[in-house]
Amino acid sequence: MWALTADADFLAQRGQGQVEQVFARAVNIALPARQQLLTLLCEEYDNAPNSCRLALTHFDDLFRHGDKVQFDDQGITVGQHLHIEMSRCRRWLSPTLQMTAVNFHLIAWQQWHDIIH
Repeated sequence: MWALTADADFLAQRGQGQVEQVFARAVNIALPARQQLLTLLCEEYDNAPNSCRLALTHFDDLFRHGDKVQFDDQGITVGQHLHIEMSRCRRWLSPTLQMTAVNFHLIAWQQWHDIIH
Protein backbone atom coordinates (compact mmCIF):
# COMPACT_ATOMS: atom_id res chain seq x y z
CA MET A 1 0.00 0.00 0.00
CA TRP A 2 1.45 3.38 -1.04
CA ALA A 3 1.07 6.86 0.40
CA LEU A 4 0.56 9.55 -2.25
CA THR A 5 0.64 12.88 -0.40
CA ALA A 6 0.83 14.09 3.19
CA ASP A 7 1.60 17.32 4.99
CA ALA A 8 4.91 17.88 6.78
CA ASP A 9 3.48 17.20 10.26
CA PHE A 10 2.08 13.85 9.17
CA LEU A 11 5.38 12.89 7.49
CA ALA A 12 7.29 13.71 10.68
CA GLN A 13 5.18 11.41 12.90
CA ARG A 14 6.97 8.73 14.91
CA GLY A 15 5.62 6.54 17.68
CA GLN A 16 2.41 4.67 18.32
CA GLY A 17 -1.29 5.23 18.04
CA GLN A 18 -4.44 3.29 17.30
CA VAL A 19 -7.26 3.30 14.79
CA GLU A 20 -10.02 5.41 16.33
CA GLN A 21 -12.69 5.58 13.60
CA VAL A 22 -13.13 3.71 10.32
CA PHE A 23 -15.17 4.97 7.38
CA ALA A 24 -15.40 3.72 3.79
CA ARG A 25 -12.87 6.28 2.54
CA ALA A 26 -11.26 7.75 5.65
CA VAL A 27 -9.64 6.40 8.81
CA ASN A 28 -8.86 8.44 11.93
CA ILE A 29 -5.81 7.48 13.97
CA ALA A 30 -5.54 8.66 17.58
CA LEU A 31 -2.14 9.48 19.05
CA PRO A 32 -2.89 9.59 22.79
CA ALA A 33 0.60 10.73 23.84
CA ARG A 34 0.19 13.86 21.71
CA GLN A 35 -3.59 14.18 22.06
CA GLN A 36 -3.71 14.34 18.28
CA LEU A 37 -5.86 12.86 15.53
CA LEU A 38 -4.43 11.99 12.09
CA THR A 39 -6.43 10.92 9.05
CA LEU A 40 -5.78 8.47 6.22
CA LEU A 41 -7.75 9.34 3.09
CA CYS A 42 -8.55 7.58 -0.18
CA GLU A 43 -6.91 8.97 -3.29
CA GLU A 44 -9.98 10.82 -4.60
CA TYR A 45 -10.21 13.01 -1.49
CA ASP A 46 -8.51 16.39 -1.24
CA ASN A 47 -5.42 16.93 0.85
CA ALA A 48 -5.92 18.33 4.34
CA PRO A 49 -3.77 19.18 7.36
CA ASN A 50 -2.78 16.18 9.52
CA SER A 51 -3.72 13.75 6.78
CA CYS A 52 -2.24 11.35 4.25
CA ARG A 53 -3.79 10.28 0.94
CA LEU A 54 -3.30 6.62 0.00
CA ALA A 55 -3.34 4.97 -3.43
CA LEU A 56 -6.66 3.24 -2.69
CA THR A 57 -10.26 3.86 -3.75
CA HIS A 58 -11.85 2.51 -0.54
CA PHE A 59 -10.85 1.08 2.85
CA ASP A 60 -13.43 -1.72 3.06
CA ASP A 61 -12.28 -4.39 5.54
CA LEU A 62 -8.68 -3.07 5.72
CA PHE A 63 -8.80 -1.28 9.07
CA ARG A 64 -10.49 -2.10 12.38
CA HIS A 65 -11.21 0.09 15.38
CA GLY A 66 -8.49 -0.45 17.95
CA ASP A 67 -5.79 -1.65 15.52
CA LYS A 68 -2.35 -0.60 16.76
CA VAL A 69 -0.53 1.86 14.50
CA GLN A 70 3.25 2.30 14.43
CA PHE A 71 4.94 5.25 12.69
CA ASP A 72 8.65 4.82 11.90
CA ASP A 73 11.27 5.59 9.24
CA GLN A 74 10.05 2.71 7.03
CA GLY A 75 6.43 3.86 6.97
CA ILE A 76 3.28 3.05 8.90
CA THR A 77 2.35 -0.39 10.20
CA VAL A 78 -1.30 -1.00 11.06
CA GLY A 79 -2.20 -4.12 13.03
CA GLN A 80 -0.23 -7.26 12.21
CA HIS A 81 -0.43 -7.34 8.42
CA LEU A 82 -0.81 -3.87 6.92
CA HIS A 83 2.12 -1.66 5.91
CA ILE A 84 1.90 1.77 4.28
CA GLU A 85 5.01 2.63 2.30
CA MET A 86 5.93 6.31 2.70
CA SER A 87 9.11 6.47 0.56
CA ARG A 88 7.30 7.82 -2.53
CA CYS A 89 4.94 10.08 -0.62
CA ARG A 90 5.02 13.69 -1.80
CA ARG A 91 4.81 16.51 0.72
CA TRP A 92 1.65 18.58 0.41
CA LEU A 93 1.75 22.26 1.35
CA SER A 94 -1.39 23.89 2.66
CA PRO A 95 -2.30 26.93 0.55
CA THR A 96 -1.64 30.29 2.13
CA LEU A 97 -4.83 32.31 2.34
CA GLN A 98 -4.54 36.07 2.04
CA MET A 99 -7.34 38.49 2.74
CA THR A 100 -6.81 41.70 0.79
CA ALA A 101 -8.92 44.81 1.22
CA VAL A 102 -10.49 44.17 -2.18
CA ASN A 103 -11.41 40.57 -1.28
CA PHE A 104 -12.77 41.69 2.08
CA HIS A 105 -15.18 44.10 0.39
CA LEU A 106 -16.38 41.36 -1.98
CA ILE A 107 -17.80 39.33 0.91
CA ALA A 108 -21.60 39.42 0.95
CA TRP A 109 -21.87 40.65 4.54
CA GLN A 110 -25.57 41.49 4.30
CA GLN A 111 -26.33 37.97 3.13
CA TRP A 112 -24.43 36.53 6.10
CA HIS A 113 -26.28 38.91 8.43
CA ASP A 114 -29.62 37.67 7.06
CA ILE A 115 -28.60 34.02 7.49
CA ILE A 116 -27.44 34.49 11.07
CA HIS A 117 -30.49 36.46 12.12
